[in-house]
Amino acid sequence: MRITGDLTRRGVSIRSLVVKAPDGAQVIVRCNGRSSPLRQQNRIAANDFRSFGATGTNALRIHRLERRLLRRGVVVKLFITKPGTIGKYARFQIRRGRAPLRRDDCVAHGSTVPVACPVS
Repeated sequence: MRITGDLTRRGVSIRSLVVKAPDGAQVIVRCNGRSSPLRQQNRIAANDFRSFGATGTNALRIHRLERRLLRRGVVVKLFITKPGTIGKYARFQIRRGRAPLRRDDCVAHGSTVPVACPVS
């Protein structure tokens, strides 16, 4: 997951939000807060012309969050899950005058409850 943008006095102006996901993975984006431009968006990563790098990896852009000002207090949650695998969870909390606070964890397929990632 990659988020780029500019810090402003009121929050963060998002330039792009790109999620890398394997073929067939479900990507759920949840956003809540006062200036949130979307509540929830679900996408399935498909093997198509947007594939890049290793075979079976897709880049999904979340256009509804791009070119938007997210004010402090907005929380963006991303879930990437695929059956039979441990998924990825990221949480971005927008703060005033500082970079967003990021938290990464793991998530089971079909769940929206993040858990600590297993140690290998």
